[in-house]
Formats: sequence, structure tokens, C-alpha cells
Amino acid sequence: VARDPADAERFRKRGEGPPPRPPVSTNPADSLAAPHRYISDFQSDIDAEVYPDVASMLESGAVDAVTITASLPQHHQIGLACLDAGVHVMVEKPLAVSVRAGRAMVEMAERNGLTLGVMEMVRYDPALRQARWAIERGEIGDVQMVAS
Repeated sequence: VARDPADAERFRKRGEGPPPRPPVSTNPADSLAAPHRYISDFQSDIDAEVYPDVASMLESGAVDAVTITASLPQHHQIGLACLDAGVHVMVEKPLAVSVRAGRAMVEMAERNGLTLGVMEMVRYDPALRQARWAIERGEIGDVQMVAS
């Protein structure tokens, strides 16, 4: 789901869809100058769908889990709709605009036997990427636990 479906369409498959916008920065050291990434670069065997809104996505029945990175006031609205449709939810922190809204999400997840998780968007943090690189290469031995 995208605010503008063309924004999502342009990154489904390399060479298809509307042309990408130019990079924000031309400085090669700036992450905003990074080359574009396409879904097909990572999962060439999957034809990703683009939906005009959350309701259409849920009605399709094609979704098992979602990651909610929408603006905060929408977290609980989208989360409740997904949980009500039987879809597991991972939501960017904070969980919701109020304790009441957050509790409603937790209670619905429990009632429906679904997973509800909260995350912090740090996947692209340079220090974490370096740590992952070191772990994957075996540079620091057999890692038993990571705490942040």
C-alpha cells in the first residue's frame, strides 16, 4: 500500500513501471545517493502486488503478515483492521497514540491468536550492519546472544 500507487509500482521490477525519481543527493558518500533497489532484485520469483488501500489488501486474502510503518495516528487503525482480518502485525514504535489504543491491539491479537510485535527501524544503522557482517563472516566467534 502506498500513498501514490505509482511510487510502489516503480520499484516492483527493474525496467518496469514509472521511471524512478533522481537521487536526492549526488554525493557518493551520502546514503541518499544509493542506487535504487527493486523487489525483483531480492525475490525474482515473486510478483509483488500493489494495493490502493489497506482494505483492498486485506480483502485479497493474499497477506499473512504486515509491517506497519505508517504515521503514528494510523498505527492502531491499520493494526486493528489487520488483526481483525487474521493477519499478524509488526508495527513501528510507538505502538499507538494512546495506552487505550495499544491495549485494544494487544487484546485483539490475543483473542485471535495472532502475533503483534513492536520494532524500532534501525535495520540500516551502520553499526548494526557492521555487526551483522562480522557475525555472518564468523569474525567474532559463535554468537550466543545479542542485546541492544
